[in-house]
Amino acid sequence: MSIEGALFTYLTAQAPIMALLGKNPTRLYRDVLPELVDYPAVSFFRVGTPHVATLDAGPSISKFQQPRFQFDAWSADVADSNGTSRSGADDTLNITQALVLVLDGFRGVISDAEGHAVRVRAVLMDDEGERADFEKETRTFHRMVDFQVTIET
Repeated sequence: MSIEGALFTYLTAQAPIMALLGKNPTRLYRDVLPELVDYPAVSFFRVGTPHVATLDAGPSISKFQQPRFQFDAWSADVADSNGTSRSGADDTLNITQALVLVLDGFRGVISDAEGHAVRVRAVLMDDEGERADFEKETRTFHRMVDFQVTIET
């Protein structure tokens, strides 16, 4: 069972995300962006995993895990085929808003690529960046949003 894989599968099935990141191939990456990447793109990774012990399961048994994930939206200023400029900072805001739309408050069962089911009790937004940071070396904009995911173990 991989919550990372289940999140990837869930997000790549969500129209608001795929409208921004493309489908073939998607620009959603686990852990880090590849060296050569088309923008906009999103990377995500697990920050940590607190375990929650419940009384009904016994004091030494954790019934739930609450991993926290950081999602990083990346983009650059681009011009489309009509010569219209689009702001990378705006793209990162649109992406993080779409992530909040499809993840915040979600509960249900999702599967990873191998078909292993993960029971998600709740996904709650934990933290979000106030603005897009500009990365001088790569000339890209970056904005983050964190979610706490409660899963049954």
